[in-house]
Amino acid sequence: MDEDNVKPSTSKESISSLEDNSEDILEEANLSQVRNLINENKIKLWVDPYYSPDTGANEEKLLQTANALATTLELDDIVVYQGIK
Repeated sequence: MDEDNVKPSTSKESISSLEDNSEDILEEANLSQVRNLINENKIKLWVDPYYSPDTGANEEKLLQTANALATTLELDDIVVYQGIK
């Protein structure tokens, strides 16, 4: 085996892949926290006041709920909102 032709294992592609993977893991962990808190609080996002078959999602109520949950989870409101949407 010619050692001069061996590529280092920390190429730019590997680092980029690791960064993408860690972002995915963090996003999934945040989503899991949001889901768990919704379940613990027995919040039913598919019924009124969060959703109506006639008008769809109540964005204002979802934002209010995201804001309240974000405080408990110590996450950004937008992250929580995206998790419940």
